[in-house]
Amino acid sequence: MTVHDVHIHRKTGSDKEGMEILSCFDSLINTLNDEMVIFKDLSVSLRSERELLVKLSMDELKANNESRERILEKAGLLNDVRTSIVSKIAAYFELDGDHISLSHLISCADDKHRNQLTECRSTLRALLHEIIESNNQNMMLINSSAQYTSKSLEFLRDMMAPTSTYGESGQLKKDKSNGSIIRGVG
Repeated sequence: MTVHDVHIHRKTGSDKEGMEILSCFDSLINTLNDEMVIFKDLSVSLRSERELLVKLSMDELKANNESRERILEKAGLLNDVRTSIVSKIAAYFELDGDHISLSHLISCADDKHRNQLTECRSTLRALLHEIIESNNQNMMLINSSAQYTSKSLEFLRDMMAPTSTYGESGQLKKDKSNGSIIRGVG
C-alpha cells in the first residue's frame, strides 16, 4: 500500500500527510478493537447481572455494578480517543458534519483499512445488539420484581390494617381484606 492509494479520495496533500492518515486509520482500528473488548466485558457484566438478579444476591450485584461502572469509564475514555482520531481523518478528507459515521470513514479508507473497518463495524453492531438485548431483559426482570414487591407490600398492608366494618350510616360495611394474619403464641 502506498500513500497514493489514499490520495485516490483526496486530491491534495503531501506524502507525509498521506502516511499520517494511514497511521490515523491504524490508530482508529486499534481503538475500535479496544472498544470491542470493552463491549464484550459489558455484555458479560449484563449477563452476570441477570443471573444475580434471579439469585437475589445483593452483595454480588453491587460488586457487578461497580465493575460495570469501571467498564463504562474505560468506554468513555476510548470514545474520546476515537472522536479525536475521527476528527483528524475527517479534516484530512474534508468531511463535513459532527456525526461522521464509520460508513463515511470506510468509504475514504484504502483497501486494507476498508476491510478492517468493515469487520470492526460488523462486530460492533453485533455486540451493541447483544448489549441492548441483555439490558432490556434485565430491565424487564427488575420491573417485574418491583411490581411483585409492590403487590406483596400492598397485600401485607391490607392484612395488617383492614378497612373499618361500619360505614357512616351505621350500616355494616364489607371488609375488603383478603384474609387475616394470625397473631398468637402457639
